[in-house]
Amino acid sequence: MEDEQVEPQVFADHEDDPPVLSSHALAALKEFLQEQQQLITDQTAQTGGEGTETGNRVALVAEDWRLSQFWYDQLTAETVANEVLTLLNNPSSLAACIACPTLFAYIKKIDPSVNVQLLEYDKRFEQYGSDFTFYDYNKPEDLPDEFKHNFQVVVADPPYLSQECLEKVAQAISFLAIPGKSYVLLLTDVETSPDALVSKLQGMIQLWRNLYIATNEQLYNYFDKLRSHFNVHLLDDWKIGNLVDNEEEKETGDVQRDRAAELLGLRSCGFKPQHSSKLGNEFRLFTNYDPGMRLGGWELEK
Repeated sequence: MEDEQVEPQVFADHEDDPPVLSSHALAALKEFLQEQQQLITDQTAQTGGEGTETGNRVALVAEDWRLSQFWYDQLTAETVANEVLTLLNNPSSLAACIACPTLFAYIKKIDPSVNVQLLEYDKRFEQYGSDFTFYDYNKPEDLPDEFKHNFQVVVADPPYLSQECLEKVAQAISFLAIPGKSYVLLLTDVETSPDALVSKLQGMIQLWRNLYIATNEQLYNYFDKLRSHFNVHLLDDWKIGNLVDNEEEKETGDVQRDRAAELLGLRSCGFKPQHSSKLGNEFRLFTNYDPGMRLGGWELEK
């Protein structure tokens, strides 16, 4: 049976009136915008972009989906942060967090004295001062010379799920790690397309497509006003089509696991990272060492 198409309820006789959406569409839109407004509220509560504590939770600046940013939830951040601190066996040991600012913030919260460096593209995190280093995954070795082979623990969360991105992140890890001595942890999506935005926005994307946003100027302008008010990023129709329909770009968990093993000698752990934005796609944690009973232990090889 073919999917029922939802027609936009737009009244052509009154061009200045906003289009009328169905109750289902309005409910979905309201939920999405409430999430966005909460992110903006959290960001406003920050001081200069730095993480602040809310109870035991560390609040960061709002996620920027255009940079493929999705912050870990508290349990994930604390679990991995404690693992990093366990692996740092003396006060002079260094840890590097590649593209995982949530983890960096929680490590510093648990132990402010620890030597940890955040390598991140988003310059909002320059507020961390000397603990921040600008990092572009396209230039994996464009890093300070003193970083080379100098980190006992390296944790990475590749911003995009593609072979090219993982290979370049692996180059950065190899640059930072002490050959044969460093502990490496990799957190990555193993089952969805390169842009994790698909999972978060799947429902809204389908709604927008059904409502013909790209072809109905009045409706698009209505959403554009909402975008301006709530700072919501709308995707162009061709991007939406590529994200939803381009099956050739999809990756499987097996492929990503094989790549992690081939490039860095990693194996997956039982612990499954989660995100505060409740992404539906599966994330996994890989290590180059046996964590024993921690992190759920290594999974049995199939």
